[in-house]
Formats: sequence, C-alpha cells, structure tokens
Amino acid sequence: MSIQMRMSILVILGLVSTAPASQDGATQEYLYLLSGTAANGANLPVTLYRVPAQRAGDAEPVRRIADGMDSVLLDYERRKLVVASPALAPTEFHVIDMDAPSRATAIRIPYRAEEQLPIGTYLLDPPQQGETIAVELEQGWKKEDQIQPHLVGAALVPAIGSPHDIPLDDIGYVRTSGFVGGALPLPQNWLWMRGDPLLVITAGAARGRATPRPSYLDAESRDYLLVANNDFVTVLQGPPGTLDVLSKGSNEWRRVPLPFLRSRVRAFGPWLAAIQAVLPSGGPHGSVVVTARTAAGGPESSPGGAKRQTEELGGKMTVDDLFRQQLDVFPGELLIYNSVSGAMFRISTGEGDSEVLLATDKLVYYRVNDQLFRADLDAGGLGKPLMIASGEMIVQAHWAFLGSEASPR
Repeated sequence: MSIQMRMSILVILGLVSTAPASQDGATQEYLYLLSGTAANGANLPVTLYRVPAQRAGDAEPVRRIADGMDSVLLDYERRKLVVASPALAPTEFHVIDMDAPSRATAIRIPYRAEEQLPIGTYLLDPPQQGETIAVELEQGWKKEDQIQPHLVGAALVPAIGSPHDIPLDDIGYVRTSGFVGGALPLPQNWLWMRGDPLLVITAGAARGRATPRPSYLDAESRDYLLVANNDFVTVLQGPPGTLDVLSKGSNEWRRVPLPFLRSRVRAFGPWLAAIQAVLPSGGPHGSVVVTARTAAGGPESSPGGAKRQTEELGGKMTVDDLFRQQLDVFPGELLIYNSVSGAMFRISTGEGDSEVLLATDKLVYYRVNDQLFRADLDAGGLGKPLMIASGEMIVQAHWAFLGSEASPR
C-alpha cells in the first residue's frame, strides 16, 4: 500500500497535566514514543512523547529524558527501556518503566574515560541478579596501565544498586531487540556468536550461556550476527535474504526466507520487522549488518530526499544528511513476520525514511517521515492505515511501546 505524503506542522503548546479517560471511564491507552538521534556524536535532546493508541490525536510531551544518547536498549517482556547517555562514552543510563513512563530513574556507571573505552552497552538478565545494564570496557588510550576487558554494570531493580564488575560469561544472558531504521548510525553493541553450541563472542573468546546450534549452519568457526534475543526468539542473520530463527517455545531453528536480499531487522516479542536495504547504483559494498554483498544496480538514493531536507536536527544537520552518509539505500519497503504463526505482511511506503515502531498480534504502528500510522492486524491481513499523529517529534521517533499511565508527573 502506498502512502501519499503531506507535511503537517504540530505546535506543542506545553505539557498536558491530566490524561483524558475514555467514554466508559477507563484510563486511555497510549502509544509512547521515544524521540532522539545519535548522530556524529551530537548530544541532541531525547524526549518521551505519547499519542492516543486507538485514534488520531496530538502528541503530548511526557518528559525530557536526556541531552544526547549513545544507544537505546529495549526489553518488551520485562517492560523496560534504557537510554544510554551521552553519545560515544555513556555513563548515565536512564531507565523507563513502560508501566510508569513518567517516573524518572537513572543509573550512573562511572569509569576512567581517559583510560577505558566503552565498546558495547547491553541489557543482561542473569538469574542470580535479574535485569542488569552492563557496559563492556576495553583498554583505552594509556598503554602503561593494562586494563583487562570486562563488564561493569548495575541491576535495574533496585535501580539504586551500586555499579560492580560482572563476569564476562554473563553476556550470554543478553537481551537485544535488533536494529532501528531512520538511517541512524548503527550502535556499537553488535554481538556475534560462534561454535557448537553457539556462544557470544566478546574479548576475543566465545563466552556465556550456550545456545543450541542449528545443524544446517556452516562450520563452527563461522561468526553469526545476533540480531535479536528475547523470551520468544533468538535470531541470527542468515545468508542473503534469510534469517535463522530459534523459536524458544519449540526449541527448534528455522531458516526464514525474506523478500529482501538485504535488510535491517528488529524484534517485538515473537514479531520480527524488516526494512529493505539495497546497494546504490554502482555504489560501495554496503552495510555490515548484512554479511553478504549483493550486486549493484539499486537506486542512487533513498526516495523522499526533498522532504528529509526540510527536517532539521539540532539546527546543524538534516535527516537527509544522515541518509547521505549511509552506504545503503532504503526504497521504503517494510515487512513484519510472526515467528509463531509464520504470517508475513508487507508495507510499501515509497519513502526512504520509513520503519515499523511496534508490532503486536492485533496491530502495527509504523512511521513514514514525520507521520505515524496505525494498521489493524487480523486473519485477512493488514487493515487500512490510519494516520494518528504527525509533526517534528515524529521524525526522530524510533522506539515505541504501549501503556496506560493516568497522567504525566
């Protein structure tokens, strides 16, 4: 389905202090949107908004989360979202509880930034501690004081827990939701797996909790990109046009063919969403997110450049500047796939700046430039999309969750 784009400017007058109830008196459900951009180390504002989940309405700012971010970590089953801030060398980790999103909670994990280099930030869920934010540190710039690679972090609950060293093997309990769209520079926290059974590779060795290795994979020495890991699935990047998906309900692997040779993939519980990525005509080799290279011959640039040039980020760059830095072109083709039922649905927007923000068994929310759409899901497929919000804050909204908190505080 193609989307006819129009520009809509939303003027924010101020914080809304109370949330309207539905006609039957029940608390209204909202879609919460985290808006922010990690671009070239710039510390741009990161803000949480909300819009009515079932109908069109204005976006309301809930609260400012941080000034700048390095990455965002999501766990839908544990109902947590963590913003690592600032860019490049995060030390503040802002925890958003999806059941109380207006509550401000932050964890500080200090380290010697002049000597130690953060090479990854992860959500872990080791059984002895519960969900934990962890930073992987390596030797920094001073060579005389050798610092061994290690993890340091703190439990999310209680969020006031003191930072402490974490065994590297605990990285096997990592929870990750994949890669967002919007042509954002990809985060540092890629994870690769190797061996039989599969283990996470960190600090040059395979470590952590073992994952069963599918018999059809290549030699044990190969490395496989871990795309997602949650209560429902473990997802590896397969050969071009495929994903290897472990269904944790049946403990069985399945190779899933996609209609795209190259893609960015993220997970929402059992649902997977993909954004098509192609090489530009005569262009470079493309994103490292996909391990294989494809023949050139795609379009020169992602469609919608004129629109993106009007969307400013911090007054110093535009959204189109980010797209021009990308090695991939995004034609505006999306899909969602249910790893339990096998159902697959495709969304064609014709706009390069498009991505799925949330998929559930009943509906899907997706963004096209500065517009947010909602479409129902049923046995017959995707329903007619409804635009539920638009404006400058939608442009940088790359993460979303559902909630029904009474009012911002």
